[in-house]
Amino acid sequence: MKNLIVIASSAGGPEALKILIPSLPKNIAASIVVIQHMPIGFTDLFARRLDDLSEIDVREIKNDIRVKRGKVYIAKSGSQIRLVKNIRSVYFKSFEDKTDNLLKPSADKFLETLKPVYYDRYICVVLSGMGNDATRGIENLKKHNNVYVICQNEESSKVFSMPGSVIEKGYADEVLDINDIAPRLVELTKSI
Repeated sequence: MKNLIVIASSAGGPEALKILIPSLPKNIAASIVVIQHMPIGFTDLFARRLDDLSEIDVREIKNDIRVKRGKVYIAKSGSQIRLVKNIRSVYFKSFEDKTDNLLKPSADKFLETLKPVYYDRYICVVLSGMGNDATRGIENLKKHNNVYVICQNEESSKVFSMPGSVIEKGYADEVLDINDIAPRLVELTKSI
């Protein structure tokens, strides 16, 4: 089964990601996309820092880069991303957001582009963050896809708004401490 893990985070997210990403093995049976709200120019540095801390390969998303299993891709700040599939592969495309959405990248926008033809299952992880980005995207994704949702618990979140919004709507399958999320992701991707 082809799994895509989508991690959404904002305020407090970098600290959470510095715990989560280095805890993932390089042979995890999934591709991982991180939507972290950051100022323009910081996502490449952040991806490099996570790569230095981790066994798994971490890189910033570039336009037209192929999505590969066992890799972590950090969405570039200042633009929106989507997945596109051709005969041989799935790859990233940036696109202009013509709405008034101030979040670039936005987890909602990315999640809205996902379709069953890309992956058999989506695992969404919502970490510490301000606002409610990812809630609407998860709601839409669950209508047409095999989706499993994990939210960071309040005790380990710096800001609980983003995971709290998903939990309040009833979309969370599990609520876990940040230290328990990586082992659970490994377990979920091995179980199929």
